[in-house]
Parts: sequence; C-alpha cells; structure tokens
Amino acid sequence: IQPNETEKNLEKIIKIAQSKKIGIILAGMLAPTSYGKEYKKNFDQIYLKLSKKYDIKLIPFLLEGVAFNSSLNLSDGMHPNKEGTVVISKTLKKSILMYVK
Repeated sequence: IQPNETEKNLEKIIKIAQSKKIGIILAGMLAPTSYGKEYKKNFDQIYLKLSKKYDIKLIPFLLEGVAFNSSLNLSDGMHPNKEGTVVISKTLKKSILMYVK
C-alpha cells in the first residue's frame, strides 16, 4: 500500500473517531528500509503529520524496544513474538495512563 493511501485511510478513521468523541492515541510505525528510501521517507512522516493536524496524542514508534531485537521477534525478524507483545503492551499501557485522565 502506498503511503498516501495509508495516510488517507488513517485520516478517515481519525475523523470517524473524533466525530463520535472517541479519544485517540495514534500508534506510529516506521517503514522498513527494504521498501526504498522514498517510500520510507513518505511513510515515516504519516503519523507525526496526522497527530499534529488533528491534535492527537502520538506514540512515535509502537515497536520501540522490540524492532531489531531478535529475542522479541518471530523468525521473520519483523513481527513480535509473545515476549515482544508484552513489551508493546507496556508501551500502550504507559501511553494510555499518561494521556487519559
């Protein structure tokens, strides 16, 4: 999926949630370098751009501490294993507790 399509889809979701007064914490992702520099550049800016545009909280990179840590990923090197999901859940919990009052 091209970055502009991903951005449009996320923007639709944000608008629907905001119209229903649902709080949002946007969990950012980064593209792998294997997709090329231009793709990565365009993709990596999506989450920060949308969080600023819609004034919503942002977790800059959901896989922080998990990505590139082989002990926290499946054999494909990209998707978290059971232990990796525990790290991600702690990141989410921290953000929820920080932003939700």
